[in-house]
Amino acid sequence: MNCESLKARLSLEEIRECLSGDFSGILGKVGRHVTTCTPSALRVPPFDEAKSRLEKLVADCKDTDEFWVFCTPRDTWQHLFGRAGIALVRDGKVVEAIITALN
Repeated sequence: MNCESLKARLSLEEIRECLSGDFSGILGKVGRHVTTCTPSALRVPPFDEAKSRLEKLVADCKDTDEFWVFCTPRDTWQHLFGRAGIALVRDGKVVEAIITALN
C-alpha cells in the first residue's frame, strides 16, 4: 500500500476507544472514505480478528508511530479488490495494515 491511500490520522484516544469495544468511531472514518470509493459487494472481516491485531500493534508501537485510516483508490473497488482499514505508519512508511472493509 502506498501513502496516497492514507486518508485520516487516528488519535491514540480513538484507538483506545476501539480497543475498549467501541469500533464505531474508526468504522465511521473508514466508512466515509469507503463510500467515496464506490464499493460494491462490501465485506467486513470479523471484529475480534481486527481488534486482536490492533492490540498487538499498539503494544509494539513506538512513540513516533502514527495510525491512519486508509482506503485504496476508486478503481480498486470497481475491480473488486478494494481495501480499507487502519494502517500503522513508521518513519513515513506503512509498516502494517489491518483491513476492516474489502470487496
